[in-house]
Amino acid sequence: GTYTVWYKEKGDANHNDSEPQSIQVTISQKTLTPADITLSGNDLQTDTTNGTYYYEYDGSEKEPSVIIKDGSAVIPASEYTVSYSDNKNVGDATVTITNSEGGNYIVSGSVTFEIRKGSAELSTYPQAKDLTYTGQPQELVTGGTATGGHIEYALDGVAYSKDIPKADNAGTYTVT
Repeated sequence: GTYTVWYKEKGDANHNDSEPQSIQVTISQKTLTPADITLSGNDLQTDTTNGTYYYEYDGSEKEPSVIIKDGSAVIPASEYTVSYSDNKNVGDATVTITNSEGGNYIVSGSVTFEIRKGSAELSTYPQAKDLTYTGQPQELVTGGTATGGHIEYALDGVAYSKDIPKADNAGTYTVT
């Protein structure tokens, strides 16, 4: 901001005071471009091979915390605004930093993070059925359930399908 500094000479017993005078002093905002931006968050991970930030997809918007530094000093969050884009689905997401009006810093920049495909997990496992020959095709297992995907089955370990495998002859079958 701009400040007015007033001064005068203060007289002693033999001298009068001078008339007050002023000078203008301006302290300029410090520009940090590109800003030193670090991301953090509970589920945010860093890829050790290339240093990129990433989350695993879980269907929620990802909004990592932002830390901006001026050397070793952390800049208060009141000095900038943060916006996020493309931060819900698999792919690259962006955190954009813009300086706040009237602040002490001019900060701008962006950093990307990745949302990677999550892992499908079995909620309930398929269970083998206790079957007796009937001459008709019978489902060999009770179907399981999955979170983040679906279950596919195969009798040959190659041709997978969502359909539960059936067999009609007596014997032992391996369902994968």
